Amino acid sequence: MKKKILFLAMLFFTAFSFNAKAQPGANDTTFNPTDQGFGYGDGIDDEVLATAIQNDGKIIIGGDFISYNGTARSHIARLNTDGSLDATFNSVTGANDWVWTTAIQSDGKIIIGGGFTSYNGTTRNYIARLNTDGSLDTTFIVGTGANSYVYTIAIQSDGKIIIVGYFISYNGTAINHIARLNTDGSLDATFIAGTGANNAVLATAIQSDGKIIIGGNFTSYNGIGRNRLARILNCINTNGLITATACESYTLNGTNYTATGVYMQTLVNTAGCDSIITLNLTINTVDTSVVSNGNTLTANATSANYQWIDCDNANTPIAGEVSQSFTATVNGNYAVIVTQNSCSDTSSCYNINIIGIGENPLTIRVNIYPNPSDGHFIIDVQSSKFKVQSLDVYNVFGEKVYATSNFKQQTPNGTGQASDEIDLSKSPSGIYFAKIYDGEKIYSRKIVVQ
Repeated sequence: MKKKILFLAMLFFTAFSFNAKAQPGANDTTFNPTDQGFGYGDGIDDEVLATAIQNDGKIIIGGDFISYNGTARSHIARLNTDGSLDATFNSVTGANDWVWTTAIQSDGKIIIGGGFTSYNGTTRNYIARLNTDGSLDTTFIVGTGANSYVYTIAIQSDGKIIIVGYFISYNGTAINHIARLNTDGSLDATFIAGTGANNAVLATAIQSDGKIIIGGNFTSYNGIGRNRLARILNCINTNGLITATACESYTLNGTNYTATGVYMQTLVNTAGCDSIITLNLTINTVDTSVVSNGNTLTANATSANYQWIDCDNANTPIAGEVSQSFTATVNGNYAVIVTQNSCSDTSSCYNINIIGIGENPLTIRVNIYPNPSDGHFIIDVQSSKFKVQSLDVYNVFGEKVYATSNFKQQTPNGTGQASDEIDLSKSPSGIYFAKIYDGEKIYSRKIVVQ
């Protein structure tokens, strides 16, 4: 495999040289393709496969060599800007086999990959990170590392590391020919390569938008046909948590939620990557039910704020009516706005139609006498078919002043008559309305207290 790759590299170099000769000016004898000031003595004893330039201009070289200018340097060395060996970069025993690729981090540390399985006598399978002095960086924890050759290393803008090569696993995890590492050397599990490349990846480069170009011997990537060249989205799958409290419902990315709970959404962002959102949602509801009793309406919600409104007047708030109960003084339709747990909702409109009601004739004979009286009234029901369930008395303001549901139903004299008393002797003088309910209808009679 190694020889095949070197052969390809030689073909590339030959093609480059041929093209250079074909250029105008190629026969200009004043053109010297080498820097005469870059002196390196006897040079290198074997192949140089990788170079990288530090910020200070010094040069990292890697390859299959074991000496530089007569000084032992096992597969890795650093040169000064004039090409001389930098003696401060002491790799000791260095890599135990060829170094094919080098990359320099923003902090100056150097990542190397290739065919080696140890560095300075410490096991490092095909990938390692060096400190700026050439010693092994033991904080770069690769575990068992790659299981075969690493051919190219590229560093993302966020410091994560793309590696490609002939390997099909990293630290025991199956991953075919491409992987992304975290800055500590561990495998980045958020980089989902699927089945990856189906053969060796030899080269890689990162675009400015973060997408990755790969080239090599493969003919498919993640099951999709791609002959030897592909571009990868370089997904950085994100996980987000949203904690929200809402009234009645909550909408997230077009989905409406109406109940308290924990929900998850998976979205595909503009780069084609997944963003997983966890929604921790609390839905606050407002009880808007109302109980009607005569002309008094009572909201069922407790520990809340209330505002009663006039439905017949464009839901105008009624001044001062902010209690749980509201007693209407005018016939109409009324509702309440309930505010509870920072949420507000409005009840249905309820009809009040008993205030100042006139007397309606009964379909059966009912006598209330004496009328007017001093407040003591007798009511006779002259039909055994009419069963009174309740009797209420209201003043002209719609206020209930008397009520009974224990009306006599007996007929003591056999005439079909029943009688009872209404005691309003403690009520002020004025007009009142007695309302009789038979279970289906309400009948009323006007009575007067003198």
